[in-house]
Amino acid sequence: MQTMIIGEKRERALSGEIQANAVERRRHNNQRAHDLLAGEPKLKTLVALAKKQLKAKQVWIFGSRANGTNRPDSDWDIFLVLPNTATDNDLNPVTTWSIGRSAGLIADVVAERDIEVRSAINVPNTLSYVLHREGVRVA
Repeated sequence: MQTMIIGEKRERALSGEIQANAVERRRHNNQRAHDLLAGEPKLKTLVALAKKQLKAKQVWIFGSRANGTNRPDSDWDIFLVLPNTATDNDLNPVTTWSIGRSAGLIADVVAERDIEVRSAINVPNTLSYVLHREGVRVA
């Protein structure tokens, strides 16, 4: 009985720690998203274009701009989460690249349907996995 109680206490403590870490990560990401959007007006343009032209549900920054190791000449790594109804043309690299170009950013813009992103969140070595652990959601 004593062992079960200790195990339950440890489990609750670990659960609380995980929740606290998640809250801190969200707070940090919100501040980082604000800083990225405030620091580069063209990023706001890209977000608006992605929402208007491709109906983007989410816009994420990943890579050096997300983790703060970028240089002034670094490009932008951007991931768009599109609706499940997105066409293959919407996902075409030329289509997504043109969003960055139209916004005036030097950017690698990739996109995937929401269902595909969600199905890979816990699959290591996938972009979805990396985004949800290291990326910054800006919209």
